[in-house]
This record gives sequence, C-alpha cells and structure tokens, in this order.
Amino acid sequence: MAAHAKRFVPDAAVKAANTCTQVLGGMGLLQPYGLDRLSRLAQMLRIVDGTTEISRVVIGRSLQKRAKTLAPLPIPKGFGES
Repeated sequence: MAAHAKRFVPDAAVKAANTCTQVLGGMGLLQPYGLDRLSRLAQMLRIVDGTTEISRVVIGRSLQKRAKTLAPLPIPKGFGES
C-alpha cells in the first residue's frame, strides 16, 4: 500500500503545481505566491522517492502475491453463453 502512495503522490503534486502555474501564468513564478518553491519540491519528490519503474515493479509483485492467495471467483450460470 505504501508503494501505491509513493507512486501517486509525487505525480499528483507535479500535476497540481503545473496546473497552478498555468492558471496564474507568469505571476505564479513570482516570489510572493510561493509556487516556484512548490514546483521545485514536487519535482524533488519524484527524484527522492525513487524511479517510477521501481515502484511499478514493487506494486506488480505485491499484486501477484495477493492474486495467488485469493480464491477464484465463481462464474455465474449463463454467463458468456449466446
């Protein structure tokens, strides 16, 4: 579950910072708004948390392990019949 959060949060932060920059235009990069700092921090989160490929591998492995422990779902009668 932590890998999912580590994968989602940096991308969401960068997307939010980019959207704010687009809304505010050039004014968003001025010091009083603080958006320049938030943009740099959002980019830093991507680097510090590791590459997205590693996160995807971790998430994929955890999903495979979880899928092996779950019982297959029963197929309802009449499902898929023409």
